[in-house]
Parts: sequence; structure tokens; C-alpha cells
Amino acid sequence: MTENDFTMVDIFKDKVYMLNLIIIVLSWCASTVCFYIIGFYIKYIPGNVFSNIIITSIADAISSVGAGVIAQNCGAKKTLFFSFSLAAIAGLGLILVGDEPIQIMVYVLITRYGINSAFTLCYIITADYFPSIVSSQVFGICNVFSRFSTILSPLIAEIDKPVPMMVYCLICFLSMIVSLFLTKSKEIEDAM
Repeated sequence: MTENDFTMVDIFKDKVYMLNLIIIVLSWCASTVCFYIIGFYIKYIPGNVFSNIIITSIADAISSVGAGVIAQNCGAKKTLFFSFSLAAIAGLGLILVGDEPIQIMVYVLITRYGINSAFTLCYIITADYFPSIVSSQVFGICNVFSRFSTILSPLIAEIDKPVPMMVYCLICFLSMIVSLFLTKSKEIEDAM
């Protein structure tokens, strides 16, 4: 079967593609929920809220470029695992750090870097792990699920401390584990 003959029905029939679709949808949901949890929760993080927002913006800018560069050298799957790991560990740091402003800014920077990298990698992986003829449809499926899951972000962020960051860390740890099961299909590898 050539790539031009491939349809979304084939995605649902093939076990590798179907597993990848489930993993990618979960990764999209996790990265968007966690990205916006940090955005909404930032006002409750001790320290100057404006400094924290500036730091998250700097982390976003650096990670958007860095994720692609790292993925090109190490592979998107490993980079996704690393990004969720970094976000989860720094999230734990935010829970444990207390009210020390410098440490809080460092953990906010690392947390936001990790989750924004994962968010960026979802786009890269979606294009890499599915035939180009159906990748726009896969993007659509992922976007629908991730946008609906994002509705939970402000609700989670408004729960009393430390629950929002605990939920954040749990989502990141689960996504980190699930990302290990991504597999390139034989057709995709043959095309490379």
C-alpha cells in the first residue's frame, strides 16, 4: 500500500498506529492541561507574580526552539520522555521548596521549560509517527481531545495548595511512562 492509498480507517485497523494515536492523544491532553495549570496557578506561587510570568515566558521561548533541536539529535520519543520527566521533577520541587523566591523562580523556569517542550514535541511526533496523508486528521483528533481536557486546567489550579502541583506531577509522570510505548510503524521507517 502506498502512502496515497492510506486512510484514517487504516490507522484504526493497524495496532501500531492505533497505539500511537492513543499515546499521542494522551500526550497532547497532558501537555495542554499541564501547560495551562502552570499558567493559571502562577498567581498562587510565592514571589512576584510578574517575575514568575516573565520567567515562564523566557522558558517558553527557549524550550520552543530547544525541543526541536534536541529531538533532531536525540529522537523525538526520548525528548518527549525527558520533557515530561523534567516537568514532573521540577513540579515536585515546587511542592517541596516552600517560600524561597530564587528556588521558586528556578523551579518555575524548569517546569515550564519541560512542559512547553512536551507541548512542542507533540506537534513534531504527530508529524513523524503518522503518514503525511492522514497527519492533518490526526492533528485534528489530538486538538479536539486536548482542548476539551484543557477545560479542567483552571479548575485544577484553583484547588487548595499543594493539590494542583500534585495533579500536575501525576499527569507528567504518567505521560512520561506512556511515551515509552511509542513505536514507529514499519511503513514510516521504510520511508525514511
